[in-house]
Amino acid sequence: MRVLLGVFSLVLIVACASKKRMAKPETCAETRLEVSTLNPLTEDQVNSWYKIKGDAFVEFKEEQFNMDVQIRMKMGELLWISISKASFPVAKLLFRKDSAFFIDLIHQEYLAEDYQVLQEKIGMSVNFENLQGIFLGQSLTFKDSVFQWVQGTTIVMSDRSKGDSAATMQLSNQEEVVRAQWVSCTSKQIEKQLYRLPHKQDELWVRFAKYELDQLINYPRLISIRALRKKQQKLLCNFEMKSVKSAQEMNIPFEIPANYAKME
Repeated sequence: MRVLLGVFSLVLIVACASKKRMAKPETCAETRLEVSTLNPLTEDQVNSWYKIKGDAFVEFKEEQFNMDVQIRMKMGELLWISISKASFPVAKLLFRKDSAFFIDLIHQEYLAEDYQVLQEKIGMSVNFENLQGIFLGQSLTFKDSVFQWVQGTTIVMSDRSKGDSAATMQLSNQEEVVRAQWVSCTSKQIEKQLYRLPHKQDELWVRFAKYELDQLINYPRLISIRALRKKQQKLLCNFEMKSVKSAQEMNIPFEIPANYAKME
């Protein structure tokens, strides 16, 4: 079930260019937002563990799969994902701040690498904070200045200016990841995020919908992740959350069996 490795890659892949659209009337009253004000977590929430259950529909290489997904995470420390099909466990993933692990329970294989090695393999840097933040609809983290402009009823925030974001699509030797997110002018909720890797013509779209407030956590119940290469879909994952719960501490059942072979 190589789709499992595809799902793992989807979580790590980022990149390329978006289709140009006709501009909508600029209706936002504000033209700039502070990243810190976008769906922030309280100090207690940051230090809590989260348990998420949901269903995933995956489309990979003309095959379709329905999967059960369980997620456990502690913000800023680790992210654990268990994937099952028809109640049968098929894969487990574990992301820590400095390394990533993947176990294919069907083919009895595993992957264990630090992010530097992963960066060399996939040609991009992996941001653990952004990876974790996807499941709670958190804002992208920007190291440098944040460029912002109004687009219809959203404010676009990016690490490139509006002109540079469009120009970067044409730079085949551009190895930096270009990132952007669209924030609703009215609700201040993040509607979608985009990661581009122009030199590979890859892109990853993450779309959020149906935000709900549960245990003081405002999270998107629906998350759609779509990976493209040269505008052709490579993998699609639609994830619907059934429940999100917080706790003081959780067990993380993850161990690589001694007889499993390492993925090359």
